[in-house]
Amino acid sequence: MNCPHCQKAFHAELHSVSVGRIGRGDGWVYNWSFHGIECPACHKPIVLVEYKEDYGLTTYPGKTLTVFPKGSGLSAPPPEVPAHIARDYEEACLVLQDSAQASAALSRRCLQHLLQDCGISKSSNLSTAIDDALSANPPSHIAENLDSIRNTGNFAAHPQKSRSTGEILPVEPHEAEWNLEVLEMLFDFYYVQPARSAVRRAALNAKLAEAGKPAMKEVPRPKAESDEA
Repeated sequence: MNCPHCQKAFHAELHSVSVGRIGRGDGWVYNWSFHGIECPACHKPIVLVEYKEDYGLTTYPGKTLTVFPKGSGLSAPPPEVPAHIARDYEEACLVLQDSAQASAALSRRCLQHLLQDCGISKSSNLSTAIDDALSANPPSHIAENLDSIRNTGNFAAHPQKSRSTGEILPVEPHEAEWNLEVLEMLFDFYYVQPARSAVRRAALNAKLAEAGKPAMKEVPRPKAESDEA
């Protein structure tokens, strides 16, 4: 497993305590356990609570939740990401286990702020802002995943019904987690890589200046394509 504190991978040998049967479903009971371990790298505690569906002769997997630390277990945003955007991302991670709907809505907000901050779009309409981003021809792995936040965000922000059953379609936890993974990808593309390139360009320009050569040509930052409110 990966430590949710420091993100280091390690082999988990959990210390487990059975709480027993508490609560009932339709023909089955909840069977609860607590699991804990200390990360060997950062020495911080990790505590999980798990329930299984106990039908007497048969037990089926239920759900495992991280009690401490609270969050998704994904990496913290890189330091290059502006504080207000990092805050949206961290809140989306924080509520993931409790509400996939809320997490997806916060991911949607985070993406909108990112596209505005990077000068990709000024639109307050996320769908238009994503179209602006796609029109700038980002790498295919970016373009193919941008639409996931648009579509999942729509399920979170606007109730969508199944055409076959008429039931409201919820945002699934794995869909909300996918949004967070896409945001991590965007952080690297729009913030981390440009920052690293800037450091390298500055070093090379200093060397060129020392040799009496002109500095490297500047590539203009893309302008926001939409000014819609």
